[in-house]
Amino acid sequence: MDRWRFDTQLFLKSLAERSEARERVVIAQASMDSTSSELVRRILDGQAAAGHIVIAGHQTAGRGRQRHSWHSPPGRNLYISAVASIAEPINQTLPLVPLAAGAAVAKTVHRLAGAPARLKWPNDLLLDGRKVAGILCEAPRVQQRPVLAVVGLGLNLGQQPFPEELETIAGAVLSDCTIETIAAHWIAGLESRLNEMHADGPSKLLDEWRELAEPFGRQVRIGSVVGTTVGLDDRGHLLVKQEDGMLVPVAGGIVEPFGEEVDR
Repeated sequence: MDRWRFDTQLFLKSLAERSEARERVVIAQASMDSTSSELVRRILDGQAAAGHIVIAGHQTAGRGRQRHSWHSPPGRNLYISAVASIAEPINQTLPLVPLAAGAAVAKTVHRLAGAPARLKWPNDLLLDGRKVAGILCEAPRVQQRPVLAVVGLGLNLGQQPFPEELETIAGAVLSDCTIETIAAHWIAGLESRLNEMHADGPSKLLDEWRELAEPFGRQVRIGSVVGTTVGLDDRGHLLVKQEDGMLVPVAGGIVEPFGEEVDR
């Protein structure tokens, strides 16, 4: 395998063409434990602010939601995390950050790869039923102001072998674009959606996410909640209709298939 390279100047140039001017700090390394872990450490040490971005060619301890690991082999994949400043009211805007990040990566994949990928609530990207990207959002110091969120993305690019336990569920996006271009599109898309949400509220983001989502009407289990997905509410919660007719808003958890799928 060729030695991993990342052209920071090309990335910044591509990003500047798509986003507002702001101070950027980019850290690119061939290998590290986790891009998100690195930014969390820097925030806790007072060494990171909005606009800081970490990119790696390989993660030795890539992380997903709910303490899950993220398969992060060396190769042509994108492992990237960015720091975003979250606007008030925090309890309303922070839960929507994963949706903004998901919409940004879905649009990036559509635009640069022509791939009809779909979002799975709250933060996975699926292509032909296989997971090709995952998002992890964290706020290590939520009591401080401004609140800084670390938004991490792992995006599988190109043909690659997966561990046996992932062979039937993981996939990859095929694109001729450079890693720098893909990363710049995603960061620009994430920032524009957060800015718009902060200025005008979440309605446009939620409408976009619904359009990009895998079809609702699926039978799922999320913890103790079992029922049929029917949509998102105005807080970004997944709405699940239980067998007794009760509509339950779910704020988080792992969505698992349950029983037979039903029509929308």
